[in-house]
Order: sequence, then C-alpha cells, then structure tokens
Amino acid sequence: MNTPRTALLLASVCTLASACVETKSDSLSASEELEVIQAAVHAQRTEAFAGEVVELTTGFTIGEKAKDTAKNLQEWVASQLPCSVVSNERGEDDVYVVHMDLGGLDDGCEFEGRTFAGALSISIVDLDPAGRVVLAHDWQGVTDGELSLTGEAVVTWDASLGPITRDVVYGASWDSAAGVLIAEGTLLQSPLVGDSFAEGLVIDGVRDWTAEDGQMWGMVIEGVEARWQDPIPQAGHYIVTTPVGKIATLSFARQDEDTIRVVLAGGEADRVFDVSALGIVREVEAEAPVDEEEDPMEQEDPMEEEDPMEEEDPAEGEDPADGEDESAM
Repeated sequence: MNTPRTALLLASVCTLASACVETKSDSLSASEELEVIQAAVHAQRTEAFAGEVVELTTGFTIGEKAKDTAKNLQEWVASQLPCSVVSNERGEDDVYVVHMDLGGLDDGCEFEGRTFAGALSISIVDLDPAGRVVLAHDWQGVTDGELSLTGEAVVTWDASLGPITRDVVYGASWDSAAGVLIAEGTLLQSPLVGDSFAEGLVIDGVRDWTAEDGQMWGMVIEGVEARWQDPIPQAGHYIVTTPVGKIATLSFARQDEDTIRVVLAGGEADRVFDVSALGIVREVEAEAPVDEEEDPMEQEDPMEEEDPMEEEDPAEGEDPADGEDESAM
C-alpha cells in the first residue's frame, strides 16, 4: 500500500473521530474507534510491505528441480535489481539457498518503482513436481526507508489443485519512526486477477501483534481484496480484537475507481467513511434501518375510513308504517 496515502488517511481519520460520546461498556468509545482504525491501517501497511518483499522472490517456475529453481531465482533477481549482489549455494541437508544483498538506500535498488535496501535469504525447502514449492524466507533489515523488516516466514506456493495460492506463516518485526511492531500470522493469499500477484491479492487468515506502545491486538481477515496502489482494501472484512477484548468489524466495499467505503461496526452506531485513492477520508451518514411499525407503505388508507359509499343510509331502520301505528295507538 502507498505509504504517503496511508499517512494522509490516518491524519484524516484522527480529525473525523475526535468527538467523544458516552457509550456502553461493551461498545467502542469514539477514541477506541479511532484506535481500531489506526491499528487496522497500520496492520495493512506492514502486511503490504512484507508482501512486496515476498514479491522480490517470485522469479521461479513451479515444477523445477531445487538446483534449477535456485539458479533461476538468482538470475531473475539480478535482472530485476542489477544493483544487488545475488548468490546461491548448496547448504546443509542439500538445501539450496539464494542470498540477496540489496545494499543501502543510497544504492537505489528499485523494484516496481520502490527502493529497497537490506539483505534476505531464500531457502528452497521442498519441491513437488506436481506444482508445490516451499520457500523459507530470512529477512534481515529489509527496508524502504520508512519500514524495516526483520524476521522469518515460510511461504508455500501451490498450483497442484488449480489456481495458484501461497500460504504465508510468519513471525517478524517492523521498525519505524513510531517504534517496533512485532507480529505473527498465518495467511492464505491468491491473485486478485489471473495467475499473477502483480495487480494485488485476496487474503484470508489471522494476525496477532504487539503494537509500538506494547498493546496486544488480534485480527481475523476475511476475503480481503487489496490492490497495491490503494491505501486500504477494496473488499472484505477485518474483525479486530482490541487490547481490552472489545470486538470491532471493518468492512470494505469499492464504490467507484476513486472511492472505497469503510463501515466501522462496534460502537453505539455504525460509522461510515469514504476513502479516496489519495487517502482522503470523508465521513458519510450511515443509512438508518426502516422501522417496520412506521413503514408508510403499511399505513391505513384514510380514504377507506371515509368512504361515503359505506355510510349508513338515514332512511334505513325507519319504517313509516311503524310511525303511523304508534300515532294510532
């Protein structure tokens, strides 16, 4: 996700969510709603950065032998990042390892418009000719100048049963100006379009993390669709557990090419935001549910009560003969 747009998004949300209202103990206060949004956006930002680092290592063909996979990955990285130093070796237990030294930020190693520095190693752990590859990642201070990623991940690429997927199990830390965020998670990712992750990805999984202030958060990720160029996901749900155990749900839905709508549920009432492609946030009024008791379509037709055709005929019930008999008596 785009970092400047993310920063603008957080600043906009801080302004919109500043009002405080009295809430029930099991619902989110206005300040807690703000914390949930900030935490979710920051989680998406760090996840996206790890995803971009994984993308640096996609230059292989499923079905190759381990030796060929290592060689092709080495050559592919060298072609995409000519400023890097890339090598491969046959390590312990006959596992092939590709080492990548991206140098410093001043070296200007760019991949798809982003500058990377630091070092990482990729071990080819397992290969299945039917279409499955298991890679062990070792991230050693990989940075874009704002986030620095250190940790490990096991990434399983699988095309044996149909469209390609990748299963990512990780434990890592992200260092930034705000401090250090430590997280672990299990994610199942598939391409947003076709068989390539170039346009974005669809994510399901779980993530637990300790934020820079030491608070622990949890998140369930359901059907989230994320494009690399957008500041937030365009579809799906985040179910967030706050440090005090409260539950909030963030739902995403694209409105048009420039706008994604976010619905935050968990407070006294749902809050709805429209987020532009530049990360500008505008709060919109939530649609109120129709009260069935006051549904105007179910009100009685006043014409039915005043139908002159159903008024009693004044002549009915008055027998003139009866009146004459009474007079005679």
